[in-house]
Amino acid sequence: MKATTYYDSTLYVLSLLLVIALLLLLRPTFATTKSSYVVYMGAHTNRAQVTSADITHSHYDFLGSFLGSADKAKDAILYSYNKHINGFSAIIEDDVAAQLSPSQGCISILESKEKITNDEVMELSWAGK
Repeated sequence: MKATTYYDSTLYVLSLLLVIALLLLLRPTFATTKSSYVVYMGAHTNRAQVTSADITHSHYDFLGSFLGSADKAKDAILYSYNKHINGFSAIIEDDVAAQLSPSQGCISILESKEKITNDEVMELSWAGK
């Protein structure tokens, strides 16, 4: 049986530390942080010719193009501003908000100061809010 050398044990410890560091850097999807955002899309165009439902549907389509579907957007949107301003409030991940900001159709995006975890989102959805 070969005796363990100082070099072998040091290499083992360094390898173990590297693996632990890499695992800590990986961000699991269940730990994503969401925030509430208000997305302002500018003034209404041809307001007399479209209904509030049309505007709300356009908000679902717009956010859905970033989330993958209009159904996901319906789940994320809290309120659709369709009377005096054109916009919506939604609970979305921070990286999605960063994509929205410079996009065509988004004039500005304001973040709520309070972070919302996935568990809190689930509680809100179960409560029917």
